[in-house]
Amino acid sequence: MLFIFRAFIKMMDDDTQFSQSYGTINSSASDDCFEDEDLLRRRLKYFFFSPCQKWQAKGKFPWKLILQLTKVVLVTIQVCDCSVFMLHLC
Repeated sequence: MLFIFRAFIKMMDDDTQFSQSYGTINSSASDDCFEDEDLLRRRLKYFFFSPCQKWQAKGKFPWKLILQLTKVVLVTIQVCDCSVFMLHLC
C-alpha cells in the first residue's frame, strides 16, 4: 500500500503546475506512513473541489463547465423544437 502512495506522490511531483501551486515535499526526508497519507490526502483534496474552488485555487477559467452547460441548453432547445414540430403534424 505504501508503494502505491509513493508512486502517486512521485507522479504528482512531476506535475509542474501542481508543484508550483502547493509546493513539493521531499520524499527522502521521511519514510513515515502517516506523513505520506497526510500528503496524499492534501493532494487528493484538490480533485474533489467544485469548478469554482478550482478556479480560485489555480486561476484557470472553468471552460469545460461552460461547455457542458452550453450543450445542455442546446439539447433542451432541440428537444423542445422537435416536440413543437411533432405537435403540428398531428
